[in-house]
Amino acid sequence: MADTPLRPDIEAAKAQMPATLGTGRALRSLAGQVWERETVERIVIGSHCKGLGLLVLTDHRVMFVRDAEPAEEFPLDRITSVQWADGRLLGTVTIHASGGETVIKGLERYTGRAFADAVTERIDSRRLEVVAPPPAPGDVFEQLRKLAELRDAGILTEAEFTAKKTELLQRL
Repeated sequence: MADTPLRPDIEAAKAQMPATLGTGRALRSLAGQVWERETVERIVIGSHCKGLGLLVLTDHRVMFVRDAEPAEEFPLDRITSVQWADGRLLGTVTIHASGGETVIKGLERYTGRAFADAVTERIDSRRLEVVAPPPAPGDVFEQLRKLAELRDAGILTEAEFTAKKTELLQRL
């Protein structure tokens, strides 16, 4: 019986792994554990709570999957920081999230570090989205004035002007 092909995003993340030995069951079950509109970005092998499994980064969360079940998950908006520690051969990722921390050991050094960096980049970009202040009302009114000038000059159609005006007014 042939194996069911993996989702393209899972296959792409798997291709970045240096080895997949002992993770076949977890990889095959991953598609059933990922939400419909969630994308798997990176996968690394590690050990958590005396069990080997997959540490998975998606566009929404980080989860540790052992066999066919998620052992633990962390929504990206709950992760405060990620630390990487090099060992002689393998490394360790510590995920600090609201409510505590989790340590995943035995990660291959290069892919483990890349995983930690990718999570840090993800949480930093989310913070920037949240911190970006809304435009000041004066800025919106100035943008509306400029849009009207572009419409009057024939550069924008009435429909384009109306769509952009609606978007700007929703920011107030």
